[in-house]
Amino acid sequence: MMRKTAVTLLAAASLFVFAGCGETSGGSSTGNASSSGNASSGSASQNATTGETVAGSGDGKTLVAYFSLPDSETDDSTVTVDGENLGNVQYMAMTIADSTGADLFRVEPATPYTTDHDALTEVALQEQRDNARPELAANVENFDQYDTVFLGYPIWWSDMPQILYTFMESNDFAGKTVIPFSSHGGSGLAGTVESITRTLPDATVVENALSISRNDMESTPDRVSAWLQELGY
Repeated sequence: MMRKTAVTLLAAASLFVFAGCGETSGGSSTGNASSSGNASSGSASQNATTGETVAGSGDGKTLVAYFSLPDSETDDSTVTVDGENLGNVQYMAMTIADSTGADLFRVEPATPYTTDHDALTEVALQEQRDNARPELAANVENFDQYDTVFLGYPIWWSDMPQILYTFMESNDFAGKTVIPFSSHGGSGLAGTVESITRTLPDATVVENALSISRNDMESTPDRVSAWLQELGY
């Protein structure tokens, strides 16, 4: 499904350029986990470990968990794929899941975020200032069955959205391999791999994370393919 067909960036004013690094994503939820590469131009990696191989590190399943913005967001943080409007992070997540056979889970808040850009900007900033933990609408069923978790997010105010911290703290990642990926508006990974490592001290967090610029989303299939090969998939 996810091939380099009919991928067009939707032109609009930049959304969430929070100090030049905010990027947002939206789109419909997909997946069956619940009820509800090194960078070149346009992408970035953080502390990439040359030759790092993580595929097949355990006997369990693989999960791709990601956060995406409200469905009505349509701007340069979305792509159109086969006539469907997808958030940038959602597109990356679906491509990874399609390539690895992983389950897919969309992280969503119990109280949906506003779709008004200015209001959402303020909400995101206030959540970060408060070190908030927004409540999850749902959580992954039988999280123990997964040995490897790809974790995807946009960059908001030089960090992950606070709901990603809720998700990490609501699940037992001990002994699991966590592989971060993100979209961004100019800041790359913005130190988020280190943040994930601090938050999940009992997990193995892969340093070879993938981050793709919102201005380069048409390269997603090729970037994801090359990155997964580096990881041993």
